[in-house]
Amino acid sequence: MIRTKALAGFLCLFLSVYSASAPAETGVEARREPFKPLVGNGNVEPIIPILPEPEHHGPLQNFEVEQLRVTGILLGGLGTYATILAPDGKTYMLTLGTAVGQYEGTVSDISENAVQVKEIRRFLVGNQEIQKEQEISLLLNPLQERSQPASRFVILGR
Repeated sequence: MIRTKALAGFLCLFLSVYSASAPAETGVEARREPFKPLVGNGNVEPIIPILPEPEHHGPLQNFEVEQLRVTGILLGGLGTYATILAPDGKTYMLTLGTAVGQYEGTVSDISENAVQVKEIRRFLVGNQEIQKEQEISLLLNPLQERSQPASRFVILGR
C-alpha cells in the first residue's frame, strides 16, 4: 500500500513537470524543417567554375582532358612524344609542356603507358576565388593495369 501511494505520488509529480516543460504546440507547426541545415542560416553560395581567358587558344584547349584518348607514345633520344585522338576526330602530337584542356592544363609527364596532365581549376564561391590543382592520368591502354608495359609503343635509341 505504501508502495502504490509512493508510485502514485511520483507519477503525479512526473506528469506535472513533463506537462510544464512540453511545448504547447505538438502539431506540424512545431516540427523542425528536415531539409534546413542545423548550422548557419541555410543560404548556400553556388560554386561557379571560372574558365580562363582564351589568349592563345590552341585546338586541344577546346576539350576537357578526360575527353582525350592516348593512341601512341614514343620514347627515345630525340624526345618524348605522345599522340592523342581528340573528340573532333583529329590526332595531335604532345610533348612536355603542351597546353591541353579547358582549365590551363599542361602535359607534366609522358611515361611508357600514360600521359600526366596537371590542371589548375578555378572556382568562384561567393566573393572568394578558390584554386584547385589536379593531376589527370591518360592511359595508353585503360583496360591494362599500370604495372604492365603497354603493347602499343616504340622505344627508340635507349
